[in-house]
Amino acid sequence: MLQSAVINAGLVAGTLLTPFIRETEMECIFTDRITLPFDKEEPDRFRIGEVIIRGNTRTQERVIRRVLYTIPGDYFSREKLIRSVRELQMLNYFKPGTIQPELQFEDDETVNIIFNLEEQSSDTYNVSVGYTPGFGFTGGLGVSFNNFDLRRPFRGGAGQQLQLNWQFGEPGTFRTFRISFTEPWLYDTPTLFGIDLFDTRERIFIDHHRTGAAIRLGRQFQWPDDNTRGRWIIRGQRNDVTENQDIFLPGVSTHFGVTQIVNRNSTDHPVFPIRGSDVTITNKIAGGPLLPGNVEFHHHIIEVNSYTAIFNAERFTIAAKTKTASLFPLNDASRIPPIELYFMGGTGLGQFNTVSLRGYADRSVGPVDEQGNPVGGQAITVSTIEFRYAPLLDSYTIYFLAFAEAGNVWKELWDARVSELRRSAGIGIRISVPWLGMMGFDYAYGFDTVFVPPDRRHEIPGWQFHFQVGRDFW
Repeated sequence: MLQSAVINAGLVAGTLLTPFIRETEMECIFTDRITLPFDKEEPDRFRIGEVIIRGNTRTQERVIRRVLYTIPGDYFSREKLIRSVRELQMLNYFKPGTIQPELQFEDDETVNIIFNLEEQSSDTYNVSVGYTPGFGFTGGLGVSFNNFDLRRPFRGGAGQQLQLNWQFGEPGTFRTFRISFTEPWLYDTPTLFGIDLFDTRERIFIDHHRTGAAIRLGRQFQWPDDNTRGRWIIRGQRNDVTENQDIFLPGVSTHFGVTQIVNRNSTDHPVFPIRGSDVTITNKIAGGPLLPGNVEFHHHIIEVNSYTAIFNAERFTIAAKTKTASLFPLNDASRIPPIELYFMGGTGLGQFNTVSLRGYADRSVGPVDEQGNPVGGQAITVSTIEFRYAPLLDSYTIYFLAFAEAGNVWKELWDARVSELRRSAGIGIRISVPWLGMMGFDYAYGFDTVFVPPDRRHEIPGWQFHFQVGRDFW
């Protein structure tokens, strides 16, 4: 503890001299206190001279420097050096085992810091496939350029993100296209700007075509600390319903909403966090007295993820997650669009707002109609605990896990019961594949019965295999 404090104060080479204790000055009496005189020598504090970056063959230097806490001219701090390494890891542009800063002493008062980096591809392709009796085959294809450069699209390295996604069902059932662009450091300030465009057509129980756009703004906060960020989303959407079956408002309607997201993320790695937490609070309102449109509701989400290293090792960690969400109509005449309702089960794939719950088929958990078809609900809760092990210390390209989780969906928040949680447990493996991202295989056992209407056979407890490419079940 004392050594860390000394280094944080800029005394890089500082050491305390061995205490020189003089017997004649030491009182030994029967008290609870003893005085030990010692001499110490405090060297000069070191300032940072140069911060040298090497090995960034693709990523632009300004993208790296804007996340560093080691600033030339400042006093050296071990704490800020560790924070700089963490921020470089969170970019996910460099191989984790290669981010090893070097200290180069220029003189008795100046130290240079050298960051030796090795680039890795952070771009990913997403592939996902699922099947349920009620919805048929579902899947998705996508590509995410996570170190994009709008000015030089074939070169990259500006730290921007460009995402293209296509989700689909069986022919004629549904398809959706989405394009998203994000500049996380607008004008090299901690200000996020993003824009989303989407077009979706669904023809399952209804014929619903929706088109819209969203603008995203974000900013890093200094309170409670600089791990905290806020984002605001303004979204507009046009709905065209021709076959509604009393599910949607028939004809053309408009949906305008504002979302606020506050997130504090202190985790130490984007792929395999060992320590820290990630807490997100989301609030959304659509319509009402201040916004146009004829879709009216408010929506609230709390997500808490925590990571704890165990066995005093970097390879073992316990990850815990809890998510709770609920939708409410703004007034008695308001009707929440079904596309906003929650479903649960399986990998979380498909065109609906589906939450993953391994050990059960896709969208098999939650309210159903008389024919046994899932209808979604306004309230959900799901909790997961995972024990993770990474066999390769310098690379988190593969890790194994064992997990237990429980969750459910209810028509309304007031219907929620802890006794109705659907439980599961299982094992899995994650493999990071270049250009594909994280590939996941899970084998889970669902302990509880689902699908219980009289005209539908029960789905008895049993094993389920889950596969995902490009995103995690987590």
